Amino acid sequence: MTGDMAMMTGESFLLKNLAALEKRDARLAELIQNLAADAQVRIIPASNGDLTAAFVHPNGTTKRIHSSRDPRRDAMLWAQELKMNPSQSVALFGLGLGYPLKAFLDLYREKVGALW
Repeated sequence: MTGDMAMMTGESFLLKNLAALEKRDARLAELIQNLAADAQVRIIPASNGDLTAAFVHPNGTTKRIHSSRDPRRDAMLWAQELKMNPSQSVALFGLGLGYPLKAFLDLYREKVGALW
């Protein structure tokens, strides 16, 4: 890791990524930049007792990251829909509380060539 990267804060990392994204997709960069900075993430129990998370925006709207009923089951259903070839490389983004990653590894740990 270079000295510059070691000193980079989360905010400066975001700004650098937004600048790069703006060159490829200015509209998406603007949407990300204008997300409500005061939105909160709340960790709350799902119906089955597992934890789930939700973004609560200042206007009161809520967007759940995982299922409100059974986040592990829904993550497993998602992972089962994937069709993995042996030694295939995979990049997972937006893992939330980790349910998708766990389901993916439970099913494909031996098949995946690389996971990012």
